[in-house]
Amino acid sequence: MLKKFCEVHEAVAEQFDGSQEMCNNYWIIKNEVYNNDLGIHEGTEYFKTSLRGNIKINIGDWLVISEDLGEVKVLSNREFSERYTSADDLNLVEPEEEKHES
Repeated sequence: MLKKFCEVHEAVAEQFDGSQEMCNNYWIIKNEVYNNDLGIHEGTEYFKTSLRGNIKINIGDWLVISEDLGEVKVLSNREFSERYTSADDLNLVEPEEEKHES
């Protein structure tokens, strides 16, 4: 019998903005694409380097750092919003913080 399971682990995430700082921090290669026939710049491509090969990443995608697994995943904005909920949205309050507010 098949059962449904949920993946539960703590992770931090950062939305990719194409900045040089993020490219340096996450080992992302920036590739400028030119059309020599038309003599125009067609845009910029980004690739997250990994041991399994380069993974295409777009501005607006999420870099999810799994603290317990020690890996960085690339998820589209849609995939990220379906899989993850911000800890702030869950209204998780530490017991010490709760006492200070009263």
